[in-house]
Amino acid sequence: MKNDIWDEISSFLNGLRCEKINRKSYIQFQEFKDIQLKKKMKKENVIKIINHMNAEDKRKFKQYEEILEEEAFTSELRAYCQGYVDCIQLLAGLGILKQSPDIEKIINGMK
Repeated sequence: MKNDIWDEISSFLNGLRCEKINRKSYIQFQEFKDIQLKKKMKKENVIKIINHMNAEDKRKFKQYEEILEEEAFTSELRAYCQGYVDCIQLLAGLGILKQSPDIEKIINGMK
């Protein structure tokens, strides 16, 4: 049951986070755009280095790159979900949402 709840919530939040980026409420930080530009500028240098690597080193580098991307994605998802948990707890603390065992189950399912 715990995983089923988390899977549904995760799927819903992931859809909001990744698929609906053209909505008016979507936030884009200038710092993120700046780091994307830095990354693009450095990528050319990295490609030159990779082109001089042997096949085994390229494979190892690609595996490491995939792990970094997965880590970044997971970290972003965790932060996004933490924001939702914080909002739920804020609304409950203000009395806007009534305390419910279902809310606690959802929050505990995200931990």
